[in-house]
Amino acid sequence: MFRQLHKRVSRLSAPLWLILLGLIPATISARDFEYTYEGQTLRYTVLDEEAKTVETREGNNNGSSGNIVYGNLIIPSEVSDGTDTYTVTQIGSYGFYFNDEMTNIEIPNSVTTIGRNAFQICEALTNINIPNSVTTIGSSAFSDCNNLTSITISESVTIISDRLFEACSHLTNIAIPKSVTTIGSNAFYGCSALTSASIPNLVTTIGSKAFYDCSALTSVVIPNLVTTIGSEAFSGCNSLKKSAYPSSITAPFNKGIVIRYPAEDSYISENGSIWSKNMTNLYFVPFSLEGEFTIPATTTIIKENAFINCSGLTSVT
Repeated sequence: MFRQLHKRVSRLSAPLWLILLGLIPATISARDFEYTYEGQTLRYTVLDEEAKTVETREGNNNGSSGNIVYGNLIIPSEVSDGTDTYTVTQIGSYGFYFNDEMTNIEIPNSVTTIGRNAFQICEALTNINIPNSVTTIGSSAFSDCNNLTSITISESVTIISDRLFEACSHLTNIAIPKSVTTIGSNAFYGCSALTSASIPNLVTTIGSKAFYDCSALTSVVIPNLVTTIGSEAFSGCNSLKKSAYPSSITAPFNKGIVIRYPAEDSYISENGSIWSKNMTNLYFVPFSLEGEFTIPATTTIIKENAFINCSGLTSVT
């Protein structure tokens, strides 16, 4: 009887096992393939087999680049695995990380997304044009590109991501698109060659240390929609001589705004306090005043260190 029961169970076990296996979802790994264009061979990862879209292969946060490239790189809008044609829609995160011998790159109009850290530490890269098809650029995508001197950003981008151009020490010119509403934290941190920053009218937020240590920056105009300026946003901007701030900034922001001489509506910030014609606290950052200065009649408090290191100040009323 036992043998008969065992045989009956055995006959049921095999199909039951197969049925249960079929209920477990299969894990499908992303498929990569290589494609050569204009003398450069890149690996691509399929994003959607039905839509036939791919991205340049991702690297990882351990410092492994998705592709290694030398000299000039032209990314095609379409690639093939030998059977099907795919559209390149994304530059993978860490895709060209630490490609320190890549001098120039052309991104096709098919690309909509540039992943985080995509071109970080591409030290030989000197300039780049980002097509209007691009809507999203990840954080640190161009950070530490020491020889990058100019860049044109897509008019479809709305956010300058955190650390996007951090430590791009030779970046002298940046055209921030009119579409941008947010400038992230540390976005231009350490861009010591940047001489001017034209902030678009739609910007509402400037993150902390956004322009920290931009020592060559001489002028900034902040538009009327800005309501938030993060801590030390302009700290270390020792050459900043002229700034204008809108009345829309209603809450105190932390130290870092440097103004040579205050206009009627100017805000002057240090250690979290600000002053304007509508406010009462007075604070001055080092080297912020020159010549004669009259403290506004509305001022009721002068905080500690208010005039520290104002070596060009000749008189105070």
